[in-house]
Amino acid sequence: MIEAMLVLIIGSVALMMVFEIGGRAAQTGFGLGGRALAVSDRQLAEDSLRTVIRGLSIAPLGEAAEDFGLADVIGTDAGFEGDAILDRAGLCGESGPVRRIIVSLDPANRLSCRTEAAGKVELLDLGRGHAHFAYSADGVHWQDRWSTASGYQPGPAKAAATLFIRLLGEDGSREIIGKATSGRPALFSTITTKNQGVGAAGL
Repeated sequence: MIEAMLVLIIGSVALMMVFEIGGRAAQTGFGLGGRALAVSDRQLAEDSLRTVIRGLSIAPLGEAAEDFGLADVIGTDAGFEGDAILDRAGLCGESGPVRRIIVSLDPANRLSCRTEAAGKVELLDLGRGHAHFAYSADGVHWQDRWSTASGYQPGPAKAAATLFIRLLGEDGSREIIGKATSGRPALFSTITTKNQGVGAAGL
């Protein structure tokens, strides 16, 4: 009788240990899975932001954006807006031309994008501190305000235009940089006002 009770006790203890180890393994697995999903979501958001920057429709130097049916790209330390051609689908919209896409930081340091078609979509929560955008024509000299109507340095007429946009966290721990270009200037001379639209800068 005593031997049987000892066997039951030992068996129960063994089962409890197995269940405890299994529970811990499950918790570890869920934790790793959750972190992997968070990293994946963050990567998708950052890729979406770079897609928007890369797709911004800008005219060559020496040309007015309005001559090609484009809106000027306007940027501040809190965000930027302009027409774009997205080369792939993302959180900010499907691939293709987009009229007036707005990327902005709210007072709580949350980054979002907004279009008429997709509405407002939150991309990233940048946490505490003051994240901000900066803009540059050469990737070296940066400023916190920009307009393609006046932001470029003087250059040859119909020279290719380049715009770097950087999102920087307050502590410098996170930095996202993207680049938009006007494409080959010679192609713009073949575009008439009738068929310009937002597709002009995607050539």
